[in-house]
Amino acid sequence: MKSHLITAEDTIYDIITRYPETKKRLLELSPRYEKLNNPVLFETVARFTTVQKAAQMVGIYLREMLYQLNDAIGLGEEYLQKEKEINGTGMVINIEQNLSPPFW
Repeated sequence: MKSHLITAEDTIYDIITRYPETKKRLLELSPRYEKLNNPVLFETVARFTTVQKAAQMVGIYLREMLYQLNDAIGLGEEYLQKEKEINGTGMVINIEQNLSPPFW
């Protein structure tokens, strides 16, 4: 099966089911993800939790989480390339930029 890039809208359940190696990476990112080892929580909560929500729950930057998950399935470089393409259009603000707060 060919891997495809993991996105912010993918659910944790779908990702781990499709790519079991991502579970280990999640556990390395935060001890709060230990709850994924509970079969009941995995079958219920993980089905509705998107990557974006999972990152927010533990305070990880979404892009970092997406990179880590994609890297776990061998698509880290492809993810970074995609980010560069998006950032090059000006559609997404690079989080590394030092932005001043709005005047208001």
